[in-house]
Amino acid sequence: MSDFKVRCVESTSLIRCKPGDVFEFKNGRTVWNNGMQSGCYSNVEKLNSCNLDTVFELIPEPQQFTKDMLKTGMRVELRNGFKLVVMLDTEKGDIIANYEEVWMPLKDYSCDLSCKPDSGWSISKVFSMASEYSVTKAGYRGQLLWQRPEIPKMTHKELESIVGHEFKYVKE
Repeated sequence: MSDFKVRCVESTSLIRCKPGDVFEFKNGRTVWNNGMQSGCYSNVEKLNSCNLDTVFELIPEPQQFTKDMLKTGMRVELRNGFKLVVMLDTEKGDIIANYEEVWMPLKDYSCDLSCKPDSGWSISKVFSMASEYSVTKAGYRGQLLWQRPEIPKMTHKELESIVGHEFKYVKE
């Protein structure tokens, strides 16, 4: 059995979970907030087949997604919120575009999908192409393939509450 995480997508059961709730599975067993474990599911398909009132989706494990893994028709979301479509081998080269006025050459992106100097243009999410008929629907997204892990921003007070006492930040 493998370890995986799922997110509730829809549910008619108000008791079990609501959309957005995340559940972790260790060795196929649900790990609850209190540490208890229950159930035995080898994958999200098995979980969905046993829960008729709830639909779950697999949360992909964080992994590196590189520029050479992009394919025509995939959707990307930038840190600034723009949603664009990958288009390879166009007359402008390899680009991401929204079919209106915004397009960016992929040559401006590093292998790790970051864009310098403005990180707002870095790719934060990659989605699969939903179907062969969806290439021209820029807003239509497929399955989430990758999401850039974000480093949390914290105030000095928030850090003090984690550390448990006052501290002074010293630059290395």
